[in-house]
Amino acid sequence: MKIVVPLKVAASPDESAKIEGNALDESSLEWNLNEWDTFSVEAALQLSEAHGGEVVVVSLGGDEVEDGLLTALAMGADRAIQINVEDETHKLDAISTARVLAKAVESESADLILCGVMSSDGVSAGVGTALAALLDLPRVAVVNHIDYSDGQLSVRRELEGGLLEEISLVTPALLTIQTGINEPRYANLRGIRAASSKPREELTIERLGLDEDALADGSATVQALALPPVSEGAEILEGDAQDVAARIAQIIKSKVGS
Repeated sequence: MKIVVPLKVAASPDESAKIEGNALDESSLEWNLNEWDTFSVEAALQLSEAHGGEVVVVSLGGDEVEDGLLTALAMGADRAIQINVEDETHKLDAISTARVLAKAVESESADLILCGVMSSDGVSAGVGTALAALLDLPRVAVVNHIDYSDGQLSVRRELEGGLLEEISLVTPALLTIQTGINEPRYANLRGIRAASSKPREELTIERLGLDEDALADGSATVQALALPPVSEGAEILEGDAQDVAARIAQIIKSKVGS
């Protein structure tokens, strides 16, 4: 079986985060493989090891995605695809990202596509759903257990309130993977050494047959971005129980009125 795993290298602002226009200054960002996607890679590797096949990872971005792709290859993925969208004009939202991914992976004829439920920076949970729609694939979201046999999938997904739902479907299909479904492996020294020699392909928006107008159509735009206001420090209440209770009552009265 062939499994494709879209990856995102997510941006995390450090303590000196700065804003330039409607975006964060990239010099104040740290780039790390999205947490949800590490579980997707591990799920793909476990399925491939149990049933045979190929695991292909694909990511959008410039130089910042290099380490993320190498990490996935060092974990055990067989091949990587990088879609170069380094240019500032390619600031893609969830729908536009899905359009690019759809063009990149449709020729792979994957049996299974495993996306992380969401990314730690965007938190939209929209890419996997949009990608399934664009590829006309059945989709199950927030999956925390997978059983596979001869093209048949039996999966369990999380619902609100702690409920779980079991669903059966056939491949090809797309699943969005929840954290905790497994324990992602660390890349060992042998895997790290092998990663640099594994096949990697670099694509561009133009090579995929997309243009900026098509990507911008219906996309979200950032209207404004601001750092949260600095709040006052916490007040430590001291004294015996009666003194603390009296002070709490005083604070509540000052906030909501007597």
